[in-house]
Amino acid sequence: DVEADRVVIDNQLLNTDFKGVFSTATPDDQGVVDTEKSWIFFMNSGAEGTFELTEDGVRVIPSNISGKPNYSLQLIQSPISLEGSSTYKVSIIAKADAPRKLTLKVGATG
Repeated sequence: DVEADRVVIDNQLLNTDFKGVFSTATPDDQGVVDTEKSWIFFMNSGAEGTFELTEDGVRVIPSNISGKPNYSLQLIQSPISLEGSSTYKVSIIAKADAPRKLTLKVGATG
């Protein structure tokens, strides 16, 4: 039974309810950042926006994203250690007022 052979590891992300303090760290020129076991809100490629904490988690509010890449406003937690040849499960709950594209990236710093 494959299920019986799996090792369950607790959530690798921390502050998953966004109730803890956000880090003020910023990525270096290579995109590497240590978010100090929390999250950062990062704007790049000329995009602008803010975030607010809600009962359900966090809400990202774009104010200038027209023509910007869909990764321009980011919530980042790093570093996260992933092992080769392992299986991971990622789940999120996302809402939007209108159709939006959402990119989720796990691993590969930078």
